[in-house]
Amino acid sequence: MKRFAHIVYVVDGSFPAPSASLTTAAALAKSHHARLTLLLVNQVPSFSMEVHPLYQQALQQQRDELEKLANSLNLSDSVSVSLRTGKRYVEVIHAVQELNCDLVIKECEDAAWLQHLFGSDDMHLLRKCPTPVWLMKPNQVPKYRNVVAAIDLESDSLEPNQKDKQSLNQRILEIAASISLIDNANLHVINAYDVPQAGFIGLWVGESDKNEQQLYENERRAKRYALDSCLARFKQKVGEETYQYLNPRLHLVQGAAAHEIPKFAQSVNADLVVMGTLARSGIAGVLIGNTAENILYQLNCAVVTLKPEGFVSPILAPSKP
Repeated sequence: MKRFAHIVYVVDGSFPAPSASLTTAAALAKSHHARLTLLLVNQVPSFSMEVHPLYQQALQQQRDELEKLANSLNLSDSVSVSLRTGKRYVEVIHAVQELNCDLVIKECEDAAWLQHLFGSDDMHLLRKCPTPVWLMKPNQVPKYRNVVAAIDLESDSLEPNQKDKQSLNQRILEIAASISLIDNANLHVINAYDVPQAGFIGLWVGESDKNEQQLYENERRAKRYALDSCLARFKQKVGEETYQYLNPRLHLVQGAAAHEIPKFAQSVNADLVVMGTLARSGIAGVLIGNTAENILYQLNCAVVTLKPEGFVSPILAPSKP
């Protein structure tokens, strides 16, 4: 089971009493015996303001309030604070590298002007942060009841990034299970599959309905086998007792993932969706798959996103000469 060692919680500048998201971050750190860093990022001031005594005084007061917030979490020496200056998502990613963190937790921005839940900094983190990113709703429920693990099954073992997908699926399941155990939430595992060539074959080959149905049945059998194999590996890793306690509910859904996964999340009143952001290999500059991004734009619940192993953030990548 995935154990986090160092969690970064991104604080906004208002310093309210511990929110539900911060309380969740503290509970996760405590249950995993992990360090928790409260990170606050300020915008870059002008030079004249940076050296102004009142600005320095404000920074000190800000640090004092941040430390007061940290002390209220009752995590003893396992919680610390960090103040940085710069673009928020850039500084978060640098902090992840410098502090050797393995999870970022952040409340979603107030993006009422957008049709989707996540704001600009949020999407930058989802695209570019090398560690898992957990974005929570500001008014999220104190305890999760339904956690959804969305996995990408691929029956074609010759595909170049097949091993990446298998590894990513196992990490998705581990993190979803870890969060489910904290709140004793229902764990749903979903895969959406489609046969885009079915319509073409049905158009040009006789007995179109029969042939299309056969194609979908064959694909469903292949995906069911892949799903069972994926869960068998997960069961072997976490153990029989933990697996039976989790009792994951499996869902194999026909249709495009970009449509079916958000629809399913809404149908079960999902509090959280855990998913990967694996783009097709060989496409230069693609940091997040189109399907993953389309799903994210439609979700209205909390989300944890994971990158494939070996992902290098463009923020941290060495610049080309």
